[in-house]
Amino acid sequence: MRDPRVAFSKEAFSAYLDTTNFYAKFNETPHYHFALSDTDVVAFIDYLAVAIVEPMEPLLGALRQHKDGVEEALHQNHHKPYVWSKYRWIAAYHNEIVRRYRLGQGLKVSGPYMQQRPKPIEPPPSRERLNAKRAK
Repeated sequence: MRDPRVAFSKEAFSAYLDTTNFYAKFNETPHYHFALSDTDVVAFIDYLAVAIVEPMEPLLGALRQHKDGVEEALHQNHHKPYVWSKYRWIAAYHNEIVRRYRLGQGLKVSGPYMQQRPKPIEPPPSRERLNAKRAK
């Protein structure tokens, strides 16, 4: 499995779409916000949006806990790419929900692991010493 999501089977997604036929507009169905499409066009259950109900305060507390847990997992697993990439996906999903529902920047997953970019390869220490000796 590529990402930690609950994906719809083709049959389940077809049934989900069939239930929307009873409404004039697709985005006005009561369960419209219960599914998202990922970058690989696989539909999955939007479990964070399902939890968004009134009053908002309990949800905000739960999202803070979710954010803190994801940030901690990113930090703890940065040397395990297979595990880390799953938490990175969860972080991006979490941040999309925070953005979509305008819940505030303070609830977004942040930290050094969210801005990682490729960097130049550094020579091993032994090669640096050899190059330094040659330069003398």
